[in-house]
Amino acid sequence: MVLESNAPLVVFVYNRAEHTKKLLASVNSAKGADCTDLYIFSDGAKSSESEKDVAEVRNVINNFIENESRFKKIELIRSTENCGLANSIINGVTKIIKQYGKIIVLEDDLEVSVDFLEYMNGGLNYYKDNQSIWSISGYTLPLKSLENYRHDIYVALRGCSWGWATWLDRWEKVDWEVKNYNTIKFNLKKRLDFGRWGRDMPFMLDANVYGMNHSWAIRWCYSSFQYKQYTVYPKESRVINKGTDGSGTNYTSTTDRYDSVLSDGSKKVKFESVMPDKQIEKEFRWKMKRKLGFIRDCAKWFVIKATKKENMISEP
Repeated sequence: MVLESNAPLVVFVYNRAEHTKKLLASVNSAKGADCTDLYIFSDGAKSSESEKDVAEVRNVINNFIENESRFKKIELIRSTENCGLANSIINGVTKIIKQYGKIIVLEDDLEVSVDFLEYMNGGLNYYKDNQSIWSISGYTLPLKSLENYRHDIYVALRGCSWGWATWLDRWEKVDWEVKNYNTIKFNLKKRLDFGRWGRDMPFMLDANVYGMNHSWAIRWCYSSFQYKQYTVYPKESRVINKGTDGSGTNYTSTTDRYDSVLSDGSKKVKFESVMPDKQIEKEFRWKMKRKLGFIRDCAKWFVIKATKKENMISEP
């Protein structure tokens, strides 16, 4: 019997040394680290004020490589200039996934369970030939609807950037330029469909196209929607996000809205083919966008549609 090799783990870091230290400690403790190749992409400083923080992060990584790492292989890729998160991820993932055909990705503000690598590789191996699956998520939202859900995994028509994995043939499908944006721009039915797993989605796409945000993930999710390919989520989260403490780019204020309980890794996940669950879908949709925000975005969109003034689109 031919055993599947582990996917490489790719980590993206910037200027948060303490977050990076905690992330590396958690993945280093994960089962399977000793047979996993680790690549760390360290972005360059945006300004002279950021240079000290970037250098501190790189010192943390160098100490980890020299004194702590259990990984089979480890490589630090330092950028001399600031590429930004979106470009770093798109270029870094493309480089590594072409070598291995599959990939596991983390950012510096995450921490993982002891069975994180085991779970991610299990999902990659189980669903690799299932063309209805776009990616594997390590994180799950804290949803009440999961309490009585009888499967270990569920599926959503939305990817998650908080610890994820995918395959080369899916990654190559992404249209990073969103060339067919006009087909959804003013099409209410398509916008509602795209927003089934989060009312924020179509408005995030608008903002991205008009340069109001630089999210790689919304373009990734839009391609998933176009191909009607689902992301597999665990019932028990294998990832928690520590970046909602106000220290990050996307969360400049604190929130506990997305806080999940990290699995203790004692139960092996049973992967299987499941249908989308309506109760999970409903709760997932509204968890991702507050109602007042949705009403505001809808009003903004109708004004844009009525006036056709493109410059009125702003970031939600």
